[in-house]
Amino acid sequence: MTDVSGPLGPDRTSSVLSMSLDLLRDRGMGNAAPLLKLFACFSTAPIPYVVLLNTNQYKASALFTEDRGGSWSAAVEGLEQLGLVDIHSGRGVGAEELSHVLSMHPLIYATLREDPELKRHHDDYYELALSMLLTAVAGANPDDPDSWPIWRVVTPHALEIVRTVLSRPDTGPRLLTPVLQLARKTGRYLIATGLLKPAAELLNPIVDACESFGIGVDDERILAIRHEVGRVALERGDLRVAETELWQVVEARAALHGMDHPETLASRHKHARAILEQHRWVEAEPLLRDVTDAEIRAWGPEHSDTMVVRHSLARVKLHLGWVAEAEAMLREILVIRYRRWPRTTPETLFVVRSLAQSLVEQDKLDEAESVLREALADAGDRADAPEFQRLSLALERIVQVRQGA
Repeated sequence: MTDVSGPLGPDRTSSVLSMSLDLLRDRGMGNAAPLLKLFACFSTAPIPYVVLLNTNQYKASALFTEDRGGSWSAAVEGLEQLGLVDIHSGRGVGAEELSHVLSMHPLIYATLREDPELKRHHDDYYELALSMLLTAVAGANPDDPDSWPIWRVVTPHALEIVRTVLSRPDTGPRLLTPVLQLARKTGRYLIATGLLKPAAELLNPIVDACESFGIGVDDERILAIRHEVGRVALERGDLRVAETELWQVVEARAALHGMDHPETLASRHKHARAILEQHRWVEAEPLLRDVTDAEIRAWGPEHSDTMVVRHSLARVKLHLGWVAEAEAMLREILVIRYRRWPRTTPETLFVVRSLAQSLVEQDKLDEAESVLREALADAGDRADAPEFQRLSLALERIVQVRQGA
């Protein structure tokens, strides 16, 4: 890439940019300028431009008035030839299209962020950036490890765009709904991967500032964020905080949708889990039983949400001493999960750990050890993942008990 540091200050950089973009326009690449300014809306992290541009969202934008039906590749190639972007391949990012990324020199990035045209059409550019990101992750479940490669490359840009959009006092409905949707999805990914501090830093300020956006804490979009805030507290072990926050979300969602609405059920489950994790088994059991029944009515017995709630109920039964019943339930859950999902998903491995615990409680140590070793055999290159580490620790404890027997 052309070195624009040193003697090239902001004024000269702006002049060079203008001349370069004029040159590309003269060569028939008039869309190179809005494309470069669009890239400036993202983070300084490598931009997975192939994934984002292949969503084709730019074709519907008024920013791209020239050759909307054409390929964007020529414009990107022109930007690279003039040293305005640096195209390279990311390593270890998964799918082929994710490995194609581009970067800009920090001085070019900073100059573009102050560009008058970008500022004048701020909402147009950021609406397009949001649309690209949401479309790129539309089929990528943040809780599923198979989707994490795309979330890994998208998250720095999601965080930057959420921060930028919500920092403006005049952010209106046009951007507010998609930016809150992106914030929630990104928060879910951060929670699923154990990045609880970044998740809290993303989500908590949104709740605190929601009234400045013209919406209250009981607005559906903010309730979705508050649900994730409760999950962060739950995973951090701040169980009383989680219980209080999630119950407030349950009440507000029930008032909007009813107690058996899917969104309300999700919060009811997490609220019951906050009680469960405080070892208030007797109190948690009827709550989880009710949620399980409602989930089966809403989704059926094998839906992913139903499976998660049934696992929580089985854990309560185990701690209440209903060990044989818990074991039978856990085995049934595993049969379904093995049939419908990869054996290495975190929730499936959590069920394996619960099953092993139920076997240990019944002094079936050989069987418990076998269950754990079978699951660990699937670890592959994910042996260091938190859930596999927990399985290894559980296995180590069983071996120690057997050696001491």
